[in-house]
Amino acid sequence: MPADVIAIDHRTMLGCRYAIINPLQVDASVWDDLPVRPIVPAAFLAHPELFPVLLALDELGNRARVGLLDRMAMWECTSTYPYFSALLSSDAAADRVERHLASLMVHQHHGITDVLRPHDPRVFRHMQWLLDDDQKDAMLGPITGWTWREPSGAWQQMRRQRVPAAALHLRQAQWDAYARIGLLNRALAQLQGVVPGYGNDATDAASVDSLLETALAMHHLVDPDDRCLFAEQAVRFHPRIHAHSSLVSRLLQASTGQTSYVSACADLDDAAMRRFAHDMDQQRTERIAS
Repeated sequence: MPADVIAIDHRTMLGCRYAIINPLQVDASVWDDLPVRPIVPAAFLAHPELFPVLLALDELGNRARVGLLDRMAMWECTSTYPYFSALLSSDAAADRVERHLASLMVHQHHGITDVLRPHDPRVFRHMQWLLDDDQKDAMLGPITGWTWREPSGAWQQMRRQRVPAAALHLRQAQWDAYARIGLLNRALAQLQGVVPGYGNDATDAASVDSLLETALAMHHLVDPDDRCLFAEQAVRFHPRIHAHSSLVSRLLQASTGQTSYVSACADLDDAAMRRFAHDMDQQRTERIAS
């Protein structure tokens, strides 16, 4: 169920019935005159300010609805956060969409209450690779199309393939990956600074998440900076770069607490890393030849 890149224009605004606005990211002064309703899970009714609001676009006239594009443009001139966290297509009534979104945010597993925040586009973008197709349909529920803005500025839309047969449930490995999303976004932003355009594809994000997991699980790198550097090295230079003897020794130093991995690699420049990558390719060639 790949997402489609779309343009946000008057046709899009007239074709969507609902929008999500996040009060934690968008000042109330630019939306509090709109017909919004809070989306608050029952367990958090005392803290509605922590959760998004749902805007029923059908309650606006066409002129006012299209005029929201101007509000969006003005807000995004000075803010890194999108005015709309999402635009939604649905045939369902507003109260049903609201209930679904509220129920989607709170999950119980192993006796622990976890909060899922798919309404944040920095999270939703990773649902593309984190969930399987049935889970994506369950996440959308009565919503037939979910449109969000990527960090690149491009808008994408995920469409429901079929009416879901069950509610959304995440496997433990998916919860673990969800817990890494903040670190993942940090690593992707760091990579985009040196590899322009990297991370715009869902497969890139999945690959970096796997590297962040490996850095902790196999090499015991706990520090976020160490894990981000580990991922960057593999992406920029060679997928097996960490099997090079020079990096193996540095990883051992970091894993045993002698130093941080960042400090252990401080003497390595790009030229040195490219030599390591060449060594790895040479070793592979020699193994194949033998």
